[in-house]
Amino acid sequence: MKKTDASCEDSSLSEAVINKIKDAGFRLTQSRLKILEVFSHTQKALSATELFEVLNKKYKDEHFDRVTVYRILEKFEELEIIHAVGNNKYVYCAHQACGHDKHFILICSNCGRVQEVGGKSKALSVLTDLIKKEAQFKVTGDSVVLRGLCSRCGAS
Repeated sequence: MKKTDASCEDSSLSEAVINKIKDAGFRLTQSRLKILEVFSHTQKALSATELFEVLNKKYKDEHFDRVTVYRILEKFEELEIIHAVGNNKYVYCAHQACGHDKHFILICSNCGRVQEVGGKSKALSVLTDLIKKEAQFKVTGDSVVLRGLCSRCGAS
């Protein structure tokens, strides 16, 4: 996943993610590591079914239990390692090491490419403050998903 904030580590599997899993009291099983590896190297949102298919193609000699995959997705979402982005799809959080608590997740409606704009952007804070004031609604989520056209698809 592309990130647009230079202060964050790149979106590949990082020490911050591994520490987050260990600190939560979970073992780093091969299934968890392989799921992290797939998510950290894709630029698209994946459903559990798509993830299962990618795992079975990439690791042909291994068996992945569907229930285990669903449980890992649930736990990774709880730990904010991945984000649910609607339609039962998930993306890897590109801001593991820098601790941004709020960010935009941008999904191209044409090609499915995902980008993440981090917490240094004041736009999300301005938006949540406006919503609180105008609608008297406190936003408690950590991300906003926006769909549109990426630079590649919008230029055509």
